[in-house]
Amino acid sequence: MPVRAILFLLVGLLLLPVASQFLLTGVQRLTSRRTVSRGSAFFLLVLGAVLPELVLGIFCTYSHHPQLILSSVIASSALNVLVVLPFLAFSSPVVFEARRGEIRNVIFLLIVALLFLLLTSDIVLQGAAVDVLSRGDGLILLLMFPLLYFLQTSTTPNETEEAAEAEKSPSSKKRAVLLLLLGLVFIPIAGGAAVMGAEDLIYLYSMPADKVGILAIAIITALPEITMALQSRKFPELRSRLHNDLVLSSVLNIVLVLGVVALFGTVAAYEYMTTDSLFLVLSAFALLLFIVIGRGWKIERHEGIIMMFVYLCFFAYVLYREDIMHLF
Repeated sequence: MPVRAILFLLVGLLLLPVASQFLLTGVQRLTSRRTVSRGSAFFLLVLGAVLPELVLGIFCTYSHHPQLILSSVIASSALNVLVVLPFLAFSSPVVFEARRGEIRNVIFLLIVALLFLLLTSDIVLQGAAVDVLSRGDGLILLLMFPLLYFLQTSTTPNETEEAAEAEKSPSSKKRAVLLLLLGLVFIPIAGGAAVMGAEDLIYLYSMPADKVGILAIAIITALPEITMALQSRKFPELRSRLHNDLVLSSVLNIVLVLGVVALFGTVAAYEYMTTDSLFLVLSAFALLLFIVIGRGWKIERHEGIIMMFVYLCFFAYVLYREDIMHLF
């Protein structure tokens, strides 16, 4: 029934961002403390960055709509880079620190996006009947995770800056752990509800899974990052590494979420996935280009506006792409 579908989707819409916000806030507060090692901080970031998408991916796989998570992850990763990160530049320029490995992370995102595009371009490269994300492709993506871990833990931190950030964090460890646990409990519940509602809408209204994923699910999963970007205006300590966390979140979405989803079984691509994957590559390249050509490795307000406009064009294209494709 439409009422049931809408009810489940609304529960997911309301509960998933709140639960994800609990998780991200708990992770942010724990990683800002000097008592957490760099390896532990990285795995906490992994937990906060990919758990909502990973839960959605598992539910989508069992609901026989794995294409839903493919479109969601591609759009969510691009949204982090082209919308949430540029939003930070509206208040002050976003500076990428080379000594922290932040520019290297952007290059890594571009490499991973290119790798994903190549792995799923079976029609063009192999003459196959359809593009697929196979178990072998998923394993290749997952093998990028140890490399990412090595890059993050091998970066030499600035001890003075980290000590100053730790002193700014007034939160208690117990409160941070409580928020993290609340997120872990409610994210699976919210994710299951959101996917059930989305699946019913796909059947009832014959809506393409890729449109539901890009125009709805991707925005839902990005709401915690958007909320943290809004909060960073009020709490500057949240801002210091948020731009780097957004880049890593996009990398982890592709490497871990899509890698794990592929291990559950070969996933046939949706009709326009090659175009969407290419857009993700161009998003990573645009971010790197603006960092390089900017003064002092910065993303400033006017560059942020351009990046947001690019994503708005992609959003409009997804909304009307059947009509656009008929023109050619």
